[in-house]
Amino acid sequence: MERLTERDEFGNVDIIGVDSMKLEYDVGFDDYDKLTDAMKKLAEYEDLEEQGKLLKLKL
Repeated sequence: MERLTERDEFGNVDIIGVDSMKLEYDVGFDDYDKLTDAMKKLAEYEDLEEQGKLLKLKL
């Protein structure tokens, strides 16, 4: 699966193809803070997947 997030040179997470400044303005600071937490979590999972450390279970 292709990545949905990317990290800048400071380690901050952004959604690929989305202007973070515009997104923060559009959703408001409080909601953007929650969205940032979700983006960081997704980026962590994507990092683990790329490293082969994410276990996928089949049901």
